[in-house]
Amino acid sequence: MQKKNQRVFVVFILLISLNYLFSFTANQYNFTSFYQFEMFNSWLKKAGVKNDNIASLSKEKIIMQITDESKNKIDIVLIMKNWKVIQQLEKVKINANENYDFEKYHTLLEEFIFRINTVNKRYIQDFISDTNTQIYYENEIGSTALNLLWNDNLDSRINIESIDFIYSKKFIGFKIYCINQKDFSVYFKANLDLKMLLINKKVSENFAENELQIAKQVSYIGEDIKRNIEFKIERVIADFIEKQHAIQKEIDIIMYENRIQYEDSKFSLEKQLSDTEKKISFLEEKKTETVKLESNKLSQYFTKNHKVAFSRILLNNKIQDFGSFLKKEFPSFRISREKNSYTLYIEDFRNELSGEISLLLEHNKDGINVYAEDSFVIQNNKIVFSEGCEISKGNLSENEFYSIAPYINQLLITHRTIGTELLNFLLFPGSVSTKVIINGTERRMFNVSTYTNCLLMLSKYWANRIVYFNITGLKKVNNYIELRGSLAAVDNLKNKYDYAEIRFHLDKNLKMDLVMMSIYPELQMIP
Repeated sequence: MQKKNQRVFVVFILLISLNYLFSFTANQYNFTSFYQFEMFNSWLKKAGVKNDNIASLSKEKIIMQITDESKNKIDIVLIMKNWKVIQQLEKVKINANENYDFEKYHTLLEEFIFRINTVNKRYIQDFISDTNTQIYYENEIGSTALNLLWNDNLDSRINIESIDFIYSKKFIGFKIYCINQKDFSVYFKANLDLKMLLINKKVSENFAENELQIAKQVSYIGEDIKRNIEFKIERVIADFIEKQHAIQKEIDIIMYENRIQYEDSKFSLEKQLSDTEKKISFLEEKKTETVKLESNKLSQYFTKNHKVAFSRILLNNKIQDFGSFLKKEFPSFRISREKNSYTLYIEDFRNELSGEISLLLEHNKDGINVYAEDSFVIQNNKIVFSEGCEISKGNLSENEFYSIAPYINQLLITHRTIGTELLNFLLFPGSVSTKVIINGTERRMFNVSTYTNCLLMLSKYWANRIVYFNITGLKKVNNYIELRGSLAAVDNLKNKYDYAEIRFHLDKNLKMDLVMMSIYPELQMIP
């Protein structure tokens, strides 16, 4: 009898390992918690089906295809650990290149869909709270969007027609198109080490393999000369194509520079009133201010230093108390802290430019790292930043708009730390071509090696000032994206400030490739 029981047990295990189809009736014992069991029943109730379905079983999961009361076929997966269900998913297909590596986020989306299709709102609320998920629906965001979405589909399941994949360095998004229902979007915060473009990795590996094969081939005597010549011809052709691309890019940049310089000259002429004073429009309003031109120390400073290589200071292992460091660097700011997040508050400059800064502190074996904390939402075709900045979508595509939001957030925080040692943590590396125009008794133009070097140079000059900065414009021109920023470096002791208009030009990969800055120094603050 004992041997018979052993054989039955062995057969049962074999059937399980072969994904044996069986009739699955869920009970509380099958689930790791009563919460998971109740959520399964809540999903069945909204689908209008009974707790008795054909399923495929393995050690890791139970797979079921269920036909709901509307005759729609639905695949659900119950993820298991130690033979108990720990997670429940509703399978969905996403329109994305197969080379994208987003399996983790695909799974999160499928758990989201499962929970939104239950009859108890608690399950989706818990998920959003635990994963910091954002919902966009009917031009609303967060809990308001969830309430609208839930109420609009109170008595029916979310019936999905298709799903588009949206990616960025900071978040992973999915645009969900529904059948006879309104569309909505879901966004998850992305890991910094996410391999967004696996295809690039494959291309580089294939290129390396080809290079290796060429190296092996040219070592053989018989075909060595022939293959070597072919390789050189291929390289000549490739170099020619590369030079053609470089020439075209040079033409694009020259045209862009000419247009910006024309706009800047026009801007200067419109504001000039006499040889000794001019009035400028601050952020396109009718506020006028006298510019004193007798002394232009900034122009002298650039003349002396624009070719000097400035370097950032490595402070990662030199700061023992980050809170005290912030108080020293930002004495005029009110500082609040929540765990490893710091927010620095100050009143806006002229109710136009913000100086607010949001930071995230990270401890590691080398000391500390400091990052610009993501603090923005996208709604009503606008990027709204908590740091007092709001930018309209303009003529950008939705993918471009979503991709550029974290980049703008980084620009805001970085520029507002100019003049302090905190800038050393936030500077973005790169060799971006930079032109600076100093307006004074005469306009002087300086070519600075990189924008990083330009910011370090200005940071030294503007030490102990408060720097306010906003992005004031966003548009696409000739298929390239341009950003326009406004900056004020304020010296409250002297009742003066330097004002700058900054234009950022992005290439087709949304990388900064040109910066033009026009500075009006020594403006007198009018009470």
